[in-house]
Amino acid sequence: MDEGATEAKAFVEAPGWGGPNVWFQRVPESKVAKNRMHFDLRAPRTVEEEVARLVALGATVFAVHDESGITVMLDPEGNEFCVEL
Repeated sequence: MDEGATEAKAFVEAPGWGGPNVWFQRVPESKVAKNRMHFDLRAPRTVEEEVARLVALGATVFAVHDESGITVMLDPEGNEFCVEL
């Protein structure tokens, strides 16, 4: 995370050169429709451990797809993202 991060904005840069870099910024509007895109996060160890870590940070589990190994989660504002191996 960049040193200039605040509660309103943060820039996350992948380690090494050429990885994906992501800019997060809070907006005043609340979510009103389904996301047009969402993140699929790879769990560094197991999906269960990563889900537990994210729940401790404020996310909630929305759906578990055992057949595919994907867990759909919601961030505190209701935005969907998936966790997978």
